[in-house]
Amino acid sequence: MPATHGIRPRKVKIGYEISFNRYFFKPLPMRSLEEIRADILALEKESDGLLDEILGCRPINQAAPGSGADTTRNRESRN
Repeated sequence: MPATHGIRPRKVKIGYEISFNRYFFKPLPMRSLEEIRADILALEKESDGLLDEILGCRPINQAAPGSGADTTRNRESRN
């Protein structure tokens, strides 16, 4: 057995690990609340009625043709 001078060969690590995130990552500045709010409102507007269109349903405020029901008035009286 060769002389190891107290070094245990199985415990010796060779190489080096570089944390690229630590040295090279540059975080983007956070968006303002106004920008986030505007994006959310734009998405809501864009998706308005999309679920009804997908499911083939009529929106709540539209009555069936010829039914004579005024759903707008009924909704207001519930609130």
